[in-house]
Amino acid sequence: MMKSPGFKDITVNPFTEDIVSEPRDIPESVAGLNDAPLQQLLETFASLEKGDLPRLEIRPSKAQLLISPQRGYGKSHLLGRLFKSLHNRATRIYLRPFADPHKCWHSILLQTVQELERTDNPGPESVSNPRQLWVFATGVISHLAADYIAGGSAPGYDQASEAVKLLRSNPLDVFEVTDDAWNAWLRELFASQEEFSQLAAYLQARIPQLMGREEGWLRILFAYAFSPANGPGRKIALKWLRGEPLEPEEAQKARLTAADNQGKADMSAAEINTLSFERLAGLCRLAGFYRPLLFCFDQTEFYGTDPLLVRTLGSCIERIYAEVPNQLTVITANSEIWATDILPRIGSPQQDRISHPIELEPIKLVQAKELIVHRLAAVGLGFQHAEELYGETWLTGMFASGRISVRRLLQDCAARLRVLQGKKAADKEGPSIEELFKTQVNLVKSKPALQAYSQDALMWFTGTLAHGIKGVMAAPVGAHKWFSTRWTLEKESIYFAFEGGDNSARWKSIAKEAQEIAEKAGTRMLIVFRTADLGNVPKPSWTTIRPIIEKARKSGLRIHQLEPGSVCEIHAARDLYSDALQGNIDPKPNDVLAWLKAWFEPRVIKLFQSDLKGGGTGTGTGGNNGSGEETDEDKSKKALEPLTATEQAKILRFIEKERWTGVDAVMKHLNRAVTVEVLLQSIAGPNIKTHPGPKTIVIQWRKVTASA
Repeated sequence: MMKSPGFKDITVNPFTEDIVSEPRDIPESVAGLNDAPLQQLLETFASLEKGDLPRLEIRPSKAQLLISPQRGYGKSHLLGRLFKSLHNRATRIYLRPFADPHKCWHSILLQTVQELERTDNPGPESVSNPRQLWVFATGVISHLAADYIAGGSAPGYDQASEAVKLLRSNPLDVFEVTDDAWNAWLRELFASQEEFSQLAAYLQARIPQLMGREEGWLRILFAYAFSPANGPGRKIALKWLRGEPLEPEEAQKARLTAADNQGKADMSAAEINTLSFERLAGLCRLAGFYRPLLFCFDQTEFYGTDPLLVRTLGSCIERIYAEVPNQLTVITANSEIWATDILPRIGSPQQDRISHPIELEPIKLVQAKELIVHRLAAVGLGFQHAEELYGETWLTGMFASGRISVRRLLQDCAARLRVLQGKKAADKEGPSIEELFKTQVNLVKSKPALQAYSQDALMWFTGTLAHGIKGVMAAPVGAHKWFSTRWTLEKESIYFAFEGGDNSARWKSIAKEAQEIAEKAGTRMLIVFRTADLGNVPKPSWTTIRPIIEKARKSGLRIHQLEPGSVCEIHAARDLYSDALQGNIDPKPNDVLAWLKAWFEPRVIKLFQSDLKGGGTGTGTGGNNGSGEETDEDKSKKALEPLTATEQAKILRFIEKERWTGVDAVMKHLNRAVTVEVLLQSIAGPNIKTHPGPKTIVIQWRKVTASA
């Protein structure tokens, strides 16, 4: 008979996961805890669902302020519960702090488009789990098609009433039916200019505030809805939604007019910001056709570091309330920081757009017991182990002093479990900053969504983090369109631009500005960071623009391809600093920032030293080095290749057999070079649970029932 597992048999401490970094991936909640605040948010959201679809524009409620009386009461966890409760009712957008007050709407839009690309529910994209943007696009198209039929624009169709009913009641099903009749009809509708113009007229009648962009919106939504996953139609649609200029051939493929291709190569920050807000407002107006949007501004303590950022946040909240319908905005904050660092810097008219605080609740004793049972069950331990952990007086004694937060309970349980395992008790000061950072890096590596291109993280890295390292004086530069940050060194200046697009004309503009700055300022380095999820630049097809980029390179332009590991470190650093600002960890923000500066110092030095020597372009063509041997660049590229279906099956069988294993053991079993990020992304699914720590990432195999 197999011996039941005990405390000493478990691989990970289930109580150390006490900070939520992703609202779509939250630990199980307990009955009753923060149900009242959640219900209040759900009731407010329900006001956006009044009436039959499609709805007219519904004015939003005030931004809902979710307040934690102290750190650790579960703000982000409650957002996760809100996301889960609204999984088939809302398009859910989670927003981290923007870094540039002059391009705040651009940041919000970029994050919104990234969130729209998330699947409707956790897990990989499938027919039953589509991306949010696909749901959005098909909902709009189906209801407009119903308008078209109901308006008599399909003469001779003898089942008009039944078709309208189907399109209204099951808009997504129309795109999922095995019979291609509906898809074929919709394609014909969009292919005929006469019929398409009628469809656009119905949209204009519904939403006159789209400012003449009805055809553009319809073309883009159609391109996305009718394109396969990762197909060219989707890529074009995403570029347009982000406000990027389209290449002439891309606009032609999407059948966009020149007027609807609003993104321009040479746009100022103000122009980019204006177009970004127009896109965001357009999305929300179209949301009346199917699902309202939910915007969640989390980690707001970050704004408190800069009065201008706070004022800009207040302006954003006010404008969303005044001009953007069919949405609910939620703001989270810790009570003390909100009262001292944020609210006083927001103007009185803007404060009026924010609700009275919705306060989170402390955990009760009965809820604490339930939470402990849940956490222990997740690692295979039973109720008897929970009772042993409670002790006769240990758990009840925690509540003798009054209200306690969920995080404090989890931290104390983690410490008690270590004692029960016979391990050395943790330092009273808690984990070191180094341990916290390494754990955060492994957390980012284990969650693909946290690795996506973030201009805000890069702006923070080149600004707040780099400032003061080896004499670097980092400051914003307002005189240029693209190169908006400058490092001033003793004998050198380095400029940074932040561009995630791959439009040839825009890169021509960037290259020309780099050339001009190099000639006027005498700098030898102008850097644009790129990440693995962005398109390569320059493209092979840029024959006329390539010489301009090459000329700029000779003057110091560096298109610097960041390795996935470096991206994870930068994103983890910003998240760790944010945790310190929120009080999620014990070290103070200034201490965390000072440690991060020291840790990144050799990396910052290596960055500008290698680029001053002409390296860091990240645009090598690959191939061997002439000797027939594989180069380091070849090896790096191969390590970024996703697992094949055969490799994926092999690894999943190994993890299922082991049940608990470290990522290093999995990579060894794979027996080929691959990055941790690629490995974890390739095997992600409901059966896989990752447990990041400072030394490694433990991978757990979980049995998932069919109903789950």
